[in-house]
Amino acid sequence: MLVRSLGRVAAIGAFALVFGYGLLGLAVQTAEAVPLPRVLQPAPGDFDARWFNPGAGGVRFHPDWLWELRPGAHILQLDVNDDGYCGPIASTSRGETFRIAVLSDAFALALGLAQEVAWPRLLESLLRTNGIDAEVLNFAVPAFTVAQGRRLYGGRVREYAPDLVIAAFGAVQECEPATGGGSDLVRLERARKWRTRSEMFLERSSTLRWCLRKLGLPRPPRDVGDVRRLSRTEFAGELSALAADVRSDGHRVALVSPPRLQLLERDRPELSEYDHVIHRVARERAIALVEVHDKVRSVQPDVDTPDHLPLGDRMFHDAHALTNEGSFAYAALVARSLVEHHLVPVAENGGGELR
Repeated sequence: MLVRSLGRVAAIGAFALVFGYGLLGLAVQTAEAVPLPRVLQPAPGDFDARWFNPGAGGVRFHPDWLWELRPGAHILQLDVNDDGYCGPIASTSRGETFRIAVLSDAFALALGLAQEVAWPRLLESLLRTNGIDAEVLNFAVPAFTVAQGRRLYGGRVREYAPDLVIAAFGAVQECEPATGGGSDLVRLERARKWRTRSEMFLERSSTLRWCLRKLGLPRPPRDVGDVRRLSRTEFAGELSALAADVRSDGHRVALVSPPRLQLLERDRPELSEYDHVIHRVARERAIALVEVHDKVRSVQPDVDTPDHLPLGDRMFHDAHALTNEGSFAYAALVARSLVEHHLVPVAENGGGELR
């Protein structure tokens, strides 16, 4: 009898504790008495609000590459397929079609535009139009650095056995100030530890955040001074390591020197130093270089365009999103370069140049 009574008391106590915790959480959220959760694995800048808002559902945490697109998500006119990347789903079993995998950041996603004008989709269309039987799988993820792209290749892209991997990382993300206590390499290592999972659980609970705030416990700072998400040395190392990983699997690899908003380049001159790293790694490691940045810069302003803007600025809505014109220009330059470097099969029509 005593044991049964103690069991009832324990059950009632547990129910009261859970009910009280939930009621307190509801009151805290209703009164907006606590700040929004601190994002533990975010990219800096606008992507915090666009993608990492817990209600948006555009991305989710991944311990091996920090975050990934959420399968089935629909956000900013972007449809993520059930396998977690954009575009038609491809089988991991291979046919005769030449398969290209694109690793990149948001520039390859046509954010805010129709998905059909994302430059990887346009690249596939250009190659097919010119008699090259190719498919392009777009594994771009917003705000990714090459360090994350390398791990995504090893953990997911490799199983699709691409004939060619295009790495289009242009330093815009890499040279951003580090957040969350260290560079991307530090965060990638830390993300695998249970401490990070515990911190994420605590941050997601408004009740616990309210209690911690009332106890006066400080929240760790987001920024860590002058540390970049990837230093130039780390950037070079990760580019080289990605190329080595792809080659060890028997596939081809190409590095892209992507275009950038010229206003951004004037505000952040260090970007050119990262661009030099891409060229140096391609030269030293004998990796094919797809030059988009310099070719775009060399195009003179069109007198018929508003404000006579050069192509390098007409390509962008903002520092993270391409225009329709920009996506077409990007895809055309990549397609021509792939043909010139003999990285894709000879066209069925026998032509040596893209029309």
